[in-house]
Amino acid sequence: MTQHKINDKKQTVSHFIKSCFPFIAAEGWPIIGVFSLTAAIFYASHWLISSQTSPFLKQIAAICTGISVCLVLFSVWFFRDPDRIPESQNIKSVISSADGTVLKTETVNDARYGGMAEKVSIFMSPFNVHVNRAAVSGVIEKIEYFPGKFFSANLDKASEENERNLIIIKTPQGQKVGLLQIAGFIARRIVCRVKTGSPLRAGERYGMIRFGSRMEIFLPPGSKIFVKSNKKVYAGKTVIGELL
Repeated sequence: MTQHKINDKKQTVSHFIKSCFPFIAAEGWPIIGVFSLTAAIFYASHWLISSQTSPFLKQIAAICTGISVCLVLFSVWFFRDPDRIPESQNIKSVISSADGTVLKTETVNDARYGGMAEKVSIFMSPFNVHVNRAAVSGVIEKIEYFPGKFFSANLDKASEENERNLIIIKTPQGQKVGLLQIAGFIARRIVCRVKTGSPLRAGERYGMIRFGSRMEIFLPPGSKIFVKSNKKVYAGKTVIGELL
């Protein structure tokens, strides 16, 4: 079976799970399933172990059950995927691709993007929603994966040295917007659900990064930036800028 067919099957399964449980990202279910099974096993062990013959083991099973249940609840909360409506429907508006806090905005010359760009860097803590969304409407022109290290995502060197995945979206007006997913110290799994040539709507889900990470958004030179450092933004909702 080719990799293309495998990816298509994964997409189908992902869409099916999402339709059944719209409030949780499909990537979270394997983790939730493992923790749920673990909790069930410890819970059953707690009731099967005699409190008279093995009180210590019974207590350990109870503690492990509690820990497992907490992990299930944390996983459900972490992989939450709420519906979002963009604050603006203007085709020039740029929507945040990630939940989190703006680290910085700057003008850069970045070869990955293809030259000069206005860049917005967003830090996602483990407590943010980690589903990533398209900043603009258009067609994916390029996807490029970079293997790397796992420095803390709030450090500048993470942009160049950490594991990362870049997609370039070409808008109907011919402008290019780059979205760079960057894995962090805890986050070591980048998910990109789309492929080259796929159409995307502004605010549409396209991937996620697990457990704390960074998103960088590259806009054409001269684009307006509406956010500043320490601003809280929300994927698929907050307008962070505007294309010319």
